[in-house]
Amino acid sequence: VMMAAFCTQFITGVLSYSVGVFHNALLNEFKEDLTFTSLVGSVYTSLLCLTGPFVSFVINKWSCRVAAITSGCCLFTGFSLSFFAPNLIVLLVTYGVIAGIGLGFSAISAVIVVGYSFEKYRGIAVGVNVAGAGLGMFAGGPFIQYLIDQYSLRGAMLVLGAFGGQAIVFGALMRPTEIEMSYKTTNEKSDSKKKSHFQCSVFRNKAFLCILVASFFWNVPYNILFIHLPRFSVEYGATDMQAAFLITMIGLGSTLNRFLAGLVLGPGGIDPLLLNFGFLGIFGLTTVTFPLYSAKYIGQSIYSFVTGIYSGGLIVLINPLCCEIVGISQLSSAVGFYFTLAGIACILGGPLAGALIDLGVSYEGVFFLSGILCIIGAFVSLCASFWHGKSDTKEKATSFVDFKESRFLSGSAYLSGSFTVIVEDDKRTHLRKSRDSIMSKTPNGYSESVESLFMDRNGLPDNHYLSPIRALDNPTPGTIKKWLTRPERSSDQSLSCSGLQVQEIRLLSDEESVN
Repeated sequence: VMMAAFCTQFITGVLSYSVGVFHNALLNEFKEDLTFTSLVGSVYTSLLCLTGPFVSFVINKWSCRVAAITSGCCLFTGFSLSFFAPNLIVLLVTYGVIAGIGLGFSAISAVIVVGYSFEKYRGIAVGVNVAGAGLGMFAGGPFIQYLIDQYSLRGAMLVLGAFGGQAIVFGALMRPTEIEMSYKTTNEKSDSKKKSHFQCSVFRNKAFLCILVASFFWNVPYNILFIHLPRFSVEYGATDMQAAFLITMIGLGSTLNRFLAGLVLGPGGIDPLLLNFGFLGIFGLTTVTFPLYSAKYIGQSIYSFVTGIYSGGLIVLINPLCCEIVGISQLSSAVGFYFTLAGIACILGGPLAGALIDLGVSYEGVFFLSGILCIIGAFVSLCASFWHGKSDTKEKATSFVDFKESRFLSGSAYLSGSFTVIVEDDKRTHLRKSRDSIMSKTPNGYSESVESLFMDRNGLPDNHYLSPIRALDNPTPGTIKKWLTRPERSSDQSLSCSGLQVQEIRLLSDEESVN
């Protein structure tokens, strides 16, 4: 499963980050204006983000295998039909929409299947998975340019249709695991009780709104970079292959910092908000100053590598940043809204730059404007720190404690102790700091645990830990015990069946909670 996900991510990396090479070839082939030609590539890349909700639905309804096979079918169909496209309008549908949908299905299914298939070695598996996308980004530009040089643009589309179709083979290898099937069963039981799949209350969180705005500001220039940088290099005398190698330099820097950023985000590491500000600020400064040294190919290569480093770090920060701001209970909704806005920004970025260039603005002017947008985004993201921890969002008491169904917690060293201290959720908000690290679905809602809090027991014995009870509006030791032992709890859901023994149930006072 890990190698199947790796290969699927490799396909995604090759096809997604080489959009600038395609853009250059489309300009040479169809001789259309930059604005409409840029729209084709922008729609293609934006669907990597915008298909997220649909991919999640397919995975929840069926499996990661079905989603991955669907991706291969879409990629094969989209690229193969592009061979026959007589103009850019048809290509917008075949390459931009159909192949773009396949891109989104392949990227997301390959990420999720690793989470379902590994528990003990999940970190290693995710690392290998990410390496696949990085390797694809590294090799994609020169590989696709070679195909265009050898077989023309149409021939390259046909070959890439067969290449993308290999996702069908790798998808077939993604067999559903016990965890995935139990998660699917849980969702089917709980979906009827849910009124909404998206928690719009995250929009009352001012810090999160700042992060969303910053995301829009940096994804516009990010899309401009991948679409227009190769063409800009060709305009300054570089060959098509040299221009394609700039994407390789971006991929090299991005892969390097994806690994390094992951290392500094652990417990005791650098604040994600601070990292986001730093990455965005440096990304913006390098882009603003790029016109000063952009005339030489060596300058373009250096810019590509440095930009790859800091833009790659921004991608790594998406999940930790959303988790830090809104917490694990709203993480899926926050990430969904984040990627939706990023997709909208990607649609706008390429055509906006193309329109400016068609109106007479130089490429240097476009890159300068892109850098300004990044710098604005950096300061907007910094504003999030003023509201972080002062959220207007108040979470409802909707979840249940059910360790039997909390499969992602299995094997945790903390579960070998005793379930001894229960804290009312609204009295521990300040302790939370949105560092929740684990969430697992249950038939009644979801169970959550905050392992980052386990490190600070403030003198409690090692077999004590804090856990929120949010099933009751006004929890007391008596009502909690009654709930845990209620007759309607089936034997496979009982707390004792998970190996935990309730020795003490008590609520912390406000003073204890603060301490």
